[in-house]
Amino acid sequence: MSSVHIQNITKSFGKVEVLKDVSLNIPDGEFVSLVGPSGCGKSTLLRIIAGLEQQSSGQIRIDDRVIDNVRPSERNISMVFQSYALYPHLSVFDNISVPLRMSRLNSIQRLPGLRHLLPGARAVEKGIRADVEQVASLLDMKQLLDRKPGELSGGQRQRVAVGRAIVREPHAFLLDEPLSNLDAKLRVHMRTEIAQLHRRLGATFIYVTHDQAEAMTMSDRIAVLMDGELVQVGSPDDVYNEPQDIRVAEFIGSPRINTFAGEIRSDGGVDLLGVPTGLVTDAEAGPAQVGLRPEALRLVPVGEGVFAGTVTHIENLGAELMVHFVNENMERPAIIRLDHIERHRLDVGESIEIDFLPGAVRLFGPDGARVPTEEFMEKQLVNA
Repeated sequence: MSSVHIQNITKSFGKVEVLKDVSLNIPDGEFVSLVGPSGCGKSTLLRIIAGLEQQSSGQIRIDDRVIDNVRPSERNISMVFQSYALYPHLSVFDNISVPLRMSRLNSIQRLPGLRHLLPGARAVEKGIRADVEQVASLLDMKQLLDRKPGELSGGQRQRVAVGRAIVREPHAFLLDEPLSNLDAKLRVHMRTEIAQLHRRLGATFIYVTHDQAEAMTMSDRIAVLMDGELVQVGSPDDVYNEPQDIRVAEFIGSPRINTFAGEIRSDGGVDLLGVPTGLVTDAEAGPAQVGLRPEALRLVPVGEGVFAGTVTHIENLGAELMVHFVNENMERPAIIRLDHIERHRLDVGESIEIDFLPGAVRLFGPDGARVPTEEFMEKQLVNA
């Protein structure tokens, strides 16, 4: 397996710039997910790595080898597509063996009527069968080898597509939204299977998805693209807990982060909806946005809240509740995540009081960039 180095990649279609100076180094054996909304350029970047698109500028390297002018078939990269791209007239065995036959047999030996008659071809076919059966065992689908794709479920077809990629022993695996055609239950199951497969192979995986739950549950690192720019790269915990841009904060996490109108006072204090948060910053005074995850908000007894709200909707998810509430100073409803045992205390239309964890506040400036903060008491001690 190999490392992948993406350096200053740009891509334009006519006057539309799809990728803007994207750089990312992916070490050998890492699972990296490229995430972002539709149209952000993540699939285009994957196709450039595969050689299916040519970048406008920049460089792609596999280990120390520049592959910009190398044909896709010679890059030794396997790609799994959203549509699976299986041959409907071939068996599962033959679908998986296609890349091996293309690389190990010459044009005459590949002819169906001859490959079992020519001595050299028979020996190669024996090796191909052994390799395909080994991959089928790895994916627990030896019993499917004689079936056609039309006889398989969506999850089984996805396994075949993955098996065809694995059998080549490529430098890296590129997966372009491979689970988007599956139902919700099967997607959860296949997420686990792909993550376990990555651990078994120890291979380099580059995975494109717009589903942040897939990225959070499978990845070593997440690369967030917005409008063609690489906005943030980090572990799932870092991207969730320490977003460096409000676009990242709002895209990663379900339900999305709550954002409230904030203010940086001339003395450096930070207000939320006109109420002091106990945080200070060295940033310039003026309007800001305060981000708080739903789990960072808490219901408190009357008279103890930082601000009040009215319950507009309650989502009962079994183990937890998502309580939507509004406040006259809010531009849109906010959400608080509660344990199910608190269900009996709430009803739609009820007035509630809310507090928050100061350490969970994420402050963003007018341009959407993260603004560092610290608690007021800590600031006093440092300056004492």
